[in-house]
Amino acid sequence: MHVTKEKMEMIYSVDVTGQKVFLDGYYEIIRKNTDQVIFRLTVDELEFGTRDDGMPFCRIWGDVDESNIKSYLYALDCAPI
Repeated sequence: MHVTKEKMEMIYSVDVTGQKVFLDGYYEIIRKNTDQVIFRLTVDELEFGTRDDGMPFCRIWGDVDESNIKSYLYALDCAPI
């Protein structure tokens, strides 16, 4: 979710693509079937957990674009390396 004083926008995804995410790196959210970057997340925290059904997950926390808007990506089947 991306919220500003002017608008509220929700982006849904079924997949966090890629194999690795690094602290202090970037993760780009790209519109499906295009090369258009919707948002760019600066990764500043990784939170790991396990769902009630036993599936590991993580939240990839960071600021969206050049703002101070804290957001996260939710990824399944991930683990720290």
